[in-house]
Amino acid sequence: MTPLLFTNEPLQQVVRELRNALDEGPVQVTVLNPGVTKDLFAGELCEVAGQTFRYRSLHVWVNVAESLGCVCAVQEVSEHLMALVFRSLDTTHSWHAQSLQSGASEKYGSESTFSRISKFEQPSFLSSFYQALEFLNLPADARVLAVGVNQGEELNGVRQHLERLGRTPRALVGIDHSQTAIQSAQQRYPNLGMTFICADLLKLSELELGRFDVIVCINTLQSASFDGHAVLQDWVKNHAAPKARILLGLPNSRLVDHEVVFGAKMKNYPTSDLSLLVKDIAFYRRYLQQHQYQVRVLGKHTVFIAGRLSR
Repeated sequence: MTPLLFTNEPLQQVVRELRNALDEGPVQVTVLNPGVTKDLFAGELCEVAGQTFRYRSLHVWVNVAESLGCVCAVQEVSEHLMALVFRSLDTTHSWHAQSLQSGASEKYGSESTFSRISKFEQPSFLSSFYQALEFLNLPADARVLAVGVNQGEELNGVRQHLERLGRTPRALVGIDHSQTAIQSAQQRYPNLGMTFICADLLKLSELELGRFDVIVCINTLQSASFDGHAVLQDWVKNHAAPKARILLGLPNSRLVDHEVVFGAKMKNYPTSDLSLLVKDIAFYRRYLQQHQYQVRVLGKHTVFIAGRLSR
């Protein structure tokens, strides 16, 4: 393991030296313990134990790791110093590269690596999801539909949110085309008033479920196997009740070596590119506004588009 010590070097030099050292394997980095001082911005100089340091918080070092395609772990902390270990992510170990083709019913099934992932263990998802629900101000007796529900986490999140507010929904329905994911959802959330149905989201009308006060669809409309824009238009026209709420989620991240990496990835691009994501956000936001929805766009690794009717 390569050892490095950083004191007052500018960040540009730090990143350059780290990148070079990572070519040889994991790197141990010794830096100022950010707990010894406060009220400083990143890069400000300070004197600690007779040594000049540039102050950087742990958050900064985590961001440095992410920018280099690494993870970092705190190895040791002393009174004045902190030792971090940087390890490069294995870019060949990606769920996306190993998964079934887009549109396959069991791509996200219970036997896939995806089934091990909990979005509610991702802080940015957790906070933004509930911010969006608060903005939507869900009605007490709502009929809620979650499309692309997979193992039911988002639908259960809506249920818990309503429960905390003392509101009892009339219906909580989750739909997914993966039979094994639906079975898993039924097993994970028994006797909680949620109904899980294995069905194709493009054939929603055939289920004759009526209209819903809340429609939730997280990280599904970006699929290459159908036109997400047309799907949303169908939902608003044929499945949304008067004064309905719409909550969409679009991925702005990818999974690499068990880590969520920020930035949407386009095919044949070596790094993330936000072009398609920005285009989709603009379409969904504009379409909902054209139909008299108030819209908020928020989030980080998942971008949420929350719409509630203003009339």
